[in-house]
Amino acid sequence: MTRVWAFLMRVIEIAAGTFSGIVGSAQNPSPTEPKSASAPSSVAAEPHPSPIALAKTQGEPSPAVPPTPSVVRAPSSPPPETREIIVVGTPRSLQAAPRGRDAWKKQVIEAAKRDIDSETESIQFVDLSIRIVHLCEDWGDTDGDLDNIAKPILDALCDSRKVLFNDNQVKDIHLRRIEWKKNDIARIERATERLADALDMALSGDGPAEFVYIFVTSEFSPEVLP
Repeated sequence: MTRVWAFLMRVIEIAAGTFSGIVGSAQNPSPTEPKSASAPSSVAAEPHPSPIALAKTQGEPSPAVPPTPSVVRAPSSPPPETREIIVVGTPRSLQAAPRGRDAWKKQVIEAAKRDIDSETESIQFVDLSIRIVHLCEDWGDTDGDLDNIAKPILDALCDSRKVLFNDNQVKDIHLRRIEWKKNDIARIERATERLADALDMALSGDGPAEFVYIFVTSEFSPEVLP
């Protein structure tokens, strides 16, 4: 009986120790136990998205950027070619005697070679405008028509190899006769310096009283009338 009683007391002691251990664990939680959900979070809050980013996320197109305008430059054109000649003497017409006409053409050729640089060649492959001005003191009514002096001059300019390559290049031609003494002309408006000087010398008697002024240029617009 004594042994039974001792065994029961031992069982009671073991049971009491186990119960007190469970209660102590409940009152003193372990340091590794996770913190309460109410603890503040250490993760920073994300900033509000910008309007452009929000538009992209919503599938809306972003604002269009206008393209930078490009500058289109017109191709530069070469400067016009010009020739300026003064032939002293009386022009011969197409109907003149061959001998006189050929002598006049020779004068035109010599004047072209004199007035134009030796290295300069004829103007080629472009349309041309030509002005022929006959200056004299007084031209008689039966001394010849103005329109008949053009062809011998054009032929001579081609033969000079200084002015024209072919007289078919001439698309614009101006003929004028100025009787400076008869009409008391002392000045020609829009005259080149060369023509103005020649007229001044004729008026003063220091130069020939009769001559033919020839000006050729590639500056020609077929759609514009003079």
